[in-house]
Amino acid sequence: MPVAFAAAPGLTGVGAKALFCRSCTARNYMESVTVLIVEDEAILRMDLTYRLTQMGYRVVDSVDNGPDALQAYETQPVDLVLLDIHILGE
Repeated sequence: MPVAFAAAPGLTGVGAKALFCRSCTARNYMESVTVLIVEDEAILRMDLTYRLTQMGYRVVDSVDNGPDALQAYETQPVDLVLLDIHILGE
């Protein structure tokens, strides 16, 4: 199936491009993308969850530590992980 790169609505910066199939609408494509958020700051975690959901992405889980992230990743399908690389703890 032919594909094209297009900017994901509402996102900017280096990671703002997403792969869309030409026969899909942007909204349908985003609803099929599952996202796992790993962020130790609660307010950022809630904001990311809200914003991604409003843009049509499906946030499967939002966790604050590595062990919970691994468990979430192993128990449900995840297309994209947004990971804080400076998480507190071990």
